[in-house]
Amino acid sequence: MFWLGLLVLGIYFTILGLFITGYRYTTFQRGLLIQLTLSLLWPILVITYPRFRRNFQRALERDRSL
Repeated sequence: MFWLGLLVLGIYFTILGLFITGYRYTTFQRGLLIQLTLSLLWPILVITYPRFRRNFQRALERDRSL
């Protein structure tokens, strides 16, 4: 059970890092507070908001558009 928790946290923080580095490719406002909020709540927002889901995917696929 402990290892499963570590695995989930590892996945969460890996995707969090990818979203933060690709945030500039989204259409969201630039600002530390909004970026921090969206970054920490990404699992809930991906499930509930289609606009966030599109921008989230855009941020994660940032290398393909370069």
